Amino acid sequence: MKQSLSPSRSVTQLAPRAVFVLYLLVLGFIVLWPSHVDDNTAGGFVDALMQRGHTEGWLPLWFTYVVLEWLSNVVMFTPFGFLLVWLVRPQLRSWILVWGFLLTCAIESTQFFMPDRTSSWLDILANTLGVALGLLLAVFIKRCAKRP
Repeated sequence: MKQSLSPSRSVTQLAPRAVFVLYLLVLGFIVLWPSHVDDNTAGGFVDALMQRGHTEGWLPLWFTYVVLEWLSNVVMFTPFGFLLVWLVRPQLRSWILVWGFLLTCAIESTQFFMPDRTSSWLDILANTLGVALGLLLAVFIKRCAKRP
């Protein structure tokens, strides 16, 4: 006989799934957009802001647009690892990093064939690092929550 979920139990099961689906939709929108996401006025604004920060001294000179873009790739994939820890059975958690690596390889392979996008092994490294950081953060939180 099928058991009915209590309202609070169903929310705790559905909410992480809904957030993960929403995350994947936004991620897909960003990575499959036909041109670079920063090829617009927002990209010019960020570049001008960084130049101002370098000139005024509140932004270190080593923090360039390339560094910012690389770090944004790390941050963009951190939720992937974090959310999957909450969604998959503990026996499957060891596969999360592999899934993240395969996803980012698929994304970079797709971008390779898009005329106005670039594909880079550094993006694969940054994305996979983001997955690993999210995974580690979620495991850390879960372990801290179990402590009395």
